[in-house]
Amino acid sequence: MTEENKNIANAQEVLLPGCTPTVSAEVCVEADVTVTPTVVPGRPIVNCVGTPSLTRCRALGYTPSPTGTCTFTFSQVLCVNIPVTFDANATAQRGVVACGLASPAPNCQEEPSTGCTLTRGMFQTNTELTLQLLALAGGTIVLGSGNLGFSFTVDSAADVTAVFTNAVPGSPSPQYNQLYAQLLTANLNILNGASCPEVLVLIAQANLFLTNPVEDSPEASDIQEQLALFNEGNLTGCPGHC
Repeated sequence: MTEENKNIANAQEVLLPGCTPTVSAEVCVEADVTVTPTVVPGRPIVNCVGTPSLTRCRALGYTPSPTGTCTFTFSQVLCVNIPVTFDANATAQRGVVACGLASPAPNCQEEPSTGCTLTRGMFQTNTELTLQLLALAGGTIVLGSGNLGFSFTVDSAADVTAVFTNAVPGSPSPQYNQLYAQLLTANLNILNGASCPEVLVLIAQANLFLTNPVEDSPEASDIQEQLALFNEGNLTGCPGHC
């Protein structure tokens, strides 16, 4: 075996990320909906009308009942709103593997960006969307890490408002307020389907920075400005604005 072949045999295999393309198929789904009305009588409320009378009921205009009961018929029109969810589960099986050209150097394109971004103002005013995305995250988005440094945990509508109105408890400076807002916005954008490798690095940097209790650090402004570029759709290599 030549020295060159020995080097090739001893070379370590390097595993790189693969790719996940998206395929689609049209599926027609029918739903048979049956509506069964129900009638549930409530507890009757009995009141006396006037005072007792010595006059018989027939003389007062009432018809005596041979069964000792009175039956009345009332009708009510119902309008039924029925939400119907159509969804599908998909399975995939490995098919044919075909070989293409080999390259002695890296030749795969970088991971593309996905989706489109919304700004801080959009998430601040669209509370319904923001809370839906917060729920999608499991109800909690941590800006930083746990309780370390100046970290802040967002797990309620009040926390969202505090971040977007620059009122995070314990924030040491206006620069940190801006960082909280842009970091929360970036997290919400990712949950909403907008992402790129660059912003994942920025979010990691911001989280690490917030765990370090350094007041009035200029790094807070630097990181929030980069996050703002992403949120506004202007960060190179990342999604544009919706």
